[in-house]
Amino acid sequence: MAAKTSPAQNVSDAEAAENARLAKQHAEMDAMMDSDSSRELANGNSKRNFDDAALASITDFATAMEAVQSVTNIETFDDYGNGFTVLDTKDKKQLEGVPFIIVEWRNNMGDNGEFVSMAIVTKDGRKLIVNDGSLGIRDQLKSVQQRREAEGKPNPQTGLLCERGLKGASYTTTINGQEIKATTYRIA
Repeated sequence: MAAKTSPAQNVSDAEAAENARLAKQHAEMDAMMDSDSSRELANGNSKRNFDDAALASITDFATAMEAVQSVTNIETFDDYGNGFTVLDTKDKKQLEGVPFIIVEWRNNMGDNGEFVSMAIVTKDGRKLIVNDGSLGIRDQLKSVQQRREAEGKPNPQTGLLCERGLKGASYTTTINGQEIKATTYRIA
């Protein structure tokens, strides 16, 4: 007579069979993943062009350039950007009296409150992103935008010719008990 098995034993046997199947499947996958390139592809990365020894042999900028040129043409990041560069806040003086057109602007919220980002092109051909959080430029552009919106203009944050560039005004302010000289800029 055959031994009787309880339902609990049957479940245990089924679980054991499933565990054995999964273990075999994992072992097969591990065998497929033995090479670095297979591991990289499985992780969503493309094939590596340099092994660890080749990377270790790169000692400076010149040898890095040589190594990359040995496998591909070198491109610059500018080949993929929009050609605009961010103007450092302290360099706004460069735009005093320089005609430019604001291609577009955006209102943003940052760590220190509201600010505006303008994409501009100067008459001398520079393509710049200018950020401003002062009461000058930011508030002028908010006023222009509100007026354009009230007039029903379809692109209220696009296209504003600034024929006289920026104008700076210096002042002294106190921050943490220290007097600091600062400059605020307005569209002239």
